[in-house]
Amino acid sequence: MATAAGARDPQRLGRRLTALVEGTTTLSTSLDSDQPAHDAVAAARVLIDNAVPDETAPRVGREHIGRTSLRIHPHSAR
Repeated sequence: MATAAGARDPQRLGRRLTALVEGTTTLSTSLDSDQPAHDAVAAARVLIDNAVPDETAPRVGREHIGRTSLRIHPHSAR
């Protein structure tokens, strides 16, 4: 997906998003809260915006990130 979006370094973006999701899952479980997931969506947008050149950004679409698997429920990791 990162390659199709035009990321400069798709593997790096993938690793960073994976680290974000893993940390979010852990923190959501520890805090018994979904707030870390909301924070992670904002952080993912920044990561994606920084990884995808401006001329490619319209293909990515800001609404696209909202449909990814970044939605994490605090009880899903239990």
